[in-house]
Amino acid sequence: MAYWDPNEHEMILANDEVGHDTIIHEMTHAHNDLILGGGLDDRTDEGMAYAMQSFYQLTLLLAANEKLTQKQGCDYRFIHGWWQNFWKMYGHMPSDPGWGTGRTNGRLGGGKFDVDRNDFNNIKKAFGLNLSCKEIAAVINQILQDKKCCFRVTCSGETFPCQDDCWGQISAGFAIDSIFQ
Repeated sequence: MAYWDPNEHEMILANDEVGHDTIIHEMTHAHNDLILGGGLDDRTDEGMAYAMQSFYQLTLLLAANEKLTQKQGCDYRFIHGWWQNFWKMYGHMPSDPGWGTGRTNGRLGGGKFDVDRNDFNNIKKAFGLNLSCKEIAAVINQILQDKKCCFRVTCSGETFPCQDDCWGQISAGFAIDSIFQ
């Protein structure tokens, strides 16, 4: 367990086994307190913290998938599986277990909420951080091109010219929310 104390401007750690994602969550509260001057309502503050925590978890997954893509090369079924599963989990709002849910700490009565577009817009404004399918696709497609694979991943209706022996393109599997385009 960890807690950002806005009165003392310090993070309290229950023990030394607090996870990185929890520290990122609490550091978001610290940022909101120290940099933005505090004063955010509980839902906004917690929404930003849960969104940042989820971004950390997402980066671990993306890094692992990028490494596996480098290793697997032109394994169409492998790329197809992880690409569509990733966007199924993170490509829409609300998304549980992808982006998950948060809980307010009770200053306003407490309660559970879905991480939503407002949280991601706040994260983008505060940190310049956003998830972009097109940017991720560009990285994956560069790997596939370097490996001389004859297919690419897409976010929507992009096309990839194929030869006769080519599989073509792997779509995200459904319409990705505009906030993640």
